[in-house]
Amino acid sequence: MGPIFRLALRQLAGPRRLGLISVLAALPVALSALVAAFADGGESFDRNYINTLLDGMLIAGILPIVTMALATAAFGDELEDRTLSYLVLKPISHIAIVLPKLLASIVIA
Repeated sequence: MGPIFRLALRQLAGPRRLGLISVLAALPVALSALVAAFADGGESFDRNYINTLLDGMLIAGILPIVTMALATAAFGDELEDRTLSYLVLKPISHIAIVLPKLLASIVIA
């Protein structure tokens, strides 16, 4: 379980992937900051709009994209790293493969 966990962490912690996740996570925060900065503060502006904007963008838009990127990375990079033969040829149960990859994606996210 240890080698598969370390391998999954290495696959998920690539600089390009972490940079993309950071940009996607910062996007709703930056948009909410812009809305708050340019809001006139009058009666027509609802302060709950910023919370709704953050919740809607993070849950409905950003979270599925990040989850998809991490899931495909956790199971898709074995061909590039040439570790697919290790996972297929060794007598390892499916749970022993999936559990470390799941734990690694939780640690990264």
